[in-house]
Amino acid sequence: MIHSILRKLMLIAVLLTGSHAFAHDFEVDGIYYNILSSTDLMVEVTEGSNEYTGSVVIPENVIYSGTTYSVTHIGHGAFTGCSGLTSITIPNSVTSIGDSTFRYCRGLTTITIGNGVTSIGNSAFYHCYDLKSATIGNSVVSIGDDAFTGCSDLTSITISNSVTSIGVHAFDGCSGLTSVTISNLEAWCKINFSSLDSNPTFYSNNLYLNGELLTDIEIPNTITEIKNYTFYGCSGLTNITIPDSVTNIGNWAFYKCTGLASITISKSVTSIGDCAFYGCFGLKNVTIGNSVASIGNLAFSYCTDLESIKVDSGNSIYDSRDNCNAVIETSTNTLITGCKNTTIPNSVTTIGNEAFTLCTDLTNITIPNSVTNICDWAFYKCTGLASITISNSVTSIGNWAFAYCSGLTEIICKSSTPPTVDNFSFSEVPTTATLYVPIGSKQAYANATGWSRFTNIVEKEMSGVESTLIDNDVNVVVENGNIVVIGANGENVEVYSTSGQCVYNGTATTIPVPTKALYIVKVNGKSFKVIL
Repeated sequence: MIHSILRKLMLIAVLLTGSHAFAHDFEVDGIYYNILSSTDLMVEVTEGSNEYTGSVVIPENVIYSGTTYSVTHIGHGAFTGCSGLTSITIPNSVTSIGDSTFRYCRGLTTITIGNGVTSIGNSAFYHCYDLKSATIGNSVVSIGDDAFTGCSDLTSITISNSVTSIGVHAFDGCSGLTSVTISNLEAWCKINFSSLDSNPTFYSNNLYLNGELLTDIEIPNTITEIKNYTFYGCSGLTNITIPDSVTNIGNWAFYKCTGLASITISKSVTSIGDCAFYGCFGLKNVTIGNSVASIGNLAFSYCTDLESIKVDSGNSIYDSRDNCNAVIETSTNTLITGCKNTTIPNSVTTIGNEAFTLCTDLTNITIPNSVTNICDWAFYKCTGLASITISNSVTSIGNWAFAYCSGLTEIICKSSTPPTVDNFSFSEVPTTATLYVPIGSKQAYANATGWSRFTNIVEKEMSGVESTLIDNDVNVVVENGNIVVIGANGENVEVYSTSGQCVYNGTATTIPVPTKALYIVKVNGKSFKVIL
């Protein structure tokens, strides 16, 4: 019994001390190989029983047992953890470098990849801390995810014009990189720059080519798509020209390009992705072409300097009717994007989700009578918003619609029946902001969910001119329950009820009306809408 136990323990000890069995078919000159094809006589370099050290030159061909094999691959993990490896030369016969091939080769300082290699695997040079330069052959098509992650000493890299795909985090943590030569901008436009490290010389998420900061970029007309994250956080970028070949601007493509002062979007672009220009503080004017059929959420949010946003005439999906600074989805009459100078047209029926989110320079807004719904997050974090006027047609206000509008001091709500809100619609809005409501409705607001948080509810007569004045020389106001016409200069004044009944026709400028209601005032053929 004891002997049996001892034999088992000895067997276990042998298995444990045997490290691991290295899978290789043969070894020549200190390099280990696996046969990939006995017919085509192809082999791959693989890990061996001894660690690779010093300079390793991989041959194009190797002879074993009288047979000549072509070295075509470097297998997955072949050199993983070989901290004594200082340089590697890969011949033209090799077509692929596998995943994690040189992972944690901390002593590796230079690599030369032959022209036969077409793919570099995921994490191929992961955390090769001492790697200083890399030359990638002109046949490489793809560079995998995390391929050079953590190569903090890498100062220069040349990427040939054959590359069409660069994986995410490919150069994450390459904090010493000062020179990147990318011959093919198509490949460059596939890099996920959100993964790049912050560094004052290269990666403050700015782009450098040959050591020079890119501020003015003209994308060649071979590019058809600006990929997701392509120029993410490129704060040094001040000008970019997008050619007619581009049809899609991806999600987060120009996210927080804070120095972007001007942009020309081609007439061929059909879609603008989510957060495409989010946080472009310096962007002042945006024109959306008539080919654009899709605009993502928050596409222009937090563009605090944005003064004008227009849609070209002829766009069948969006417009900027009444020359307003907003984008309106025509099929639903929903305002989806606005900026600090926006006047909402009377034809808009819905303020869409996140339409004014983070529009910090918006100071006041009037919701016209045509609007019935203000959707979720519509004015979220509009911290400069001091006053809002909500028409009596609005029946619902969405979740977080005015949340964190910390500058609000005045809310004018014209409906006698409190619009439906929840406890978060005005979250973090000062409870001391004055809430003006129609006469007789104070208690209804004081009892209503969401509205009851306000401690200063004031009743007032809700009357005034609802429409934009057509003639700068004529003005119509309400004073002491009367309609007052200013600047008529003896011209004829007509006042009609909504049923079409004429209640006044003459040249008087102060006109009493029989009841509080909506009236149409006509002065020399021009019309004004007045609510008493």
